[in-house]
Amino acid sequence: MTSDRSMPSYRFITRRKQLIVKHTVLGLTLLSVSSGAWFYLRPGARPSAPGEPVEGITSELARAIPAGYPRVQFIDATGGRRDPVSAFPGQKNNTAS
Repeated sequence: MTSDRSMPSYRFITRRKQLIVKHTVLGLTLLSVSSGAWFYLRPGARPSAPGEPVEGITSELARAIPAGYPRVQFIDATGGRRDPVSAFPGQKNNTAS
């Protein structure tokens, strides 16, 4: 026969711990129910027809590029170097590359 001391007893949970568990479960339940209701009852996106004005999108701020504006030109910043530029001045010791 085993003694009562070797078996853990769960009836000695303090009232404070019982209240913590109870309110945690209650809070999580209320949070999940309210968030589920919010996702279910929120209005969906209204489909829009092509060419129809859309609220929040405006063309008042659009700007046309002037006729004489120069085009963007990209330059070779490497100066003709074929090897990659390294920020590390020392010798690499990584054999995987």
